[in-house]
Amino acid sequence: MNPIALLLSLIPFWTHPLLIEPVYTQPVDQVVEFNTKALQLQRQWDLFNMRNPFSSYYSPSFNLYYMIDQPDSIQVYVGRFTKLDKDYEPKDLVLLSDLDPSLPERFMRQEAAHSFVALKKAVFEATKHTLSTNSAYRSYSTQVGLFNRYAQIDGYEEANTYSALPGHSEHQTGLAIDITLSPNTMEFGDSSAYPWVKRNAHKFGFIERYPENKSYITGYIYEPWHWRYVGVELATYLYNTQMTFDEYWINGLHE
Repeated sequence: MNPIALLLSLIPFWTHPLLIEPVYTQPVDQVVEFNTKALQLQRQWDLFNMRNPFSSYYSPSFNLYYMIDQPDSIQVYVGRFTKLDKDYEPKDLVLLSDLDPSLPERFMRQEAAHSFVALKKAVFEATKHTLSTNSAYRSYSTQVGLFNRYAQIDGYEEANTYSALPGHSEHQTGLAIDITLSPNTMEFGDSSAYPWVKRNAHKFGFIERYPENKSYITGYIYEPWHWRYVGVELATYLYNTQMTFDEYWINGLHE
């Protein structure tokens, strides 16, 4: 075999340069409808074959995905293969600053907001760190502008590793929050508050959505700041099993 051909054969399928489509303009709104079981099989095939979830070739804009029909569920699964309607907005959004004046004016769904305030209090008592946030609920239109800006700065491929396409962002559910510290003297992931939150967040209904070394499952880079409210029962189950939210849905455990 030609040495170059041999070398290319050893490169994983998902890294092949011919599969890269770095050009990005606007989100694609066309939806291919299919059932949840087909989605699970498709996702499992992708994982087992180690297809690159960061490539534009793998983007839900170019692959099968389905519209979420129960967006108000606390356990709603939003990811690369599931999409929220562009007009969806939670009906029970509240300002975090109304619950705790030290927090910025960011919206979350009521149940998640109260739980985050309780988590914030517990973290301070345990570590003396004060939690804050720079992002919680974001609308579809906000995500359009955000992703396009990232794509212009870093290119589609890199932006797609850390920013969700519009409709595919958990922030639109009002159940996700990006945690920072106040004052912002260090990154949350570098602080002693982070390991405490990892050990205890499930007691308040939160999970670490994109854990370290799980990118091949979650489809996004490690994000120690991004936490998702799913309720105490499910959060505790995922903590005890060390299972990602994606695996919980892919394996059909929600049924």
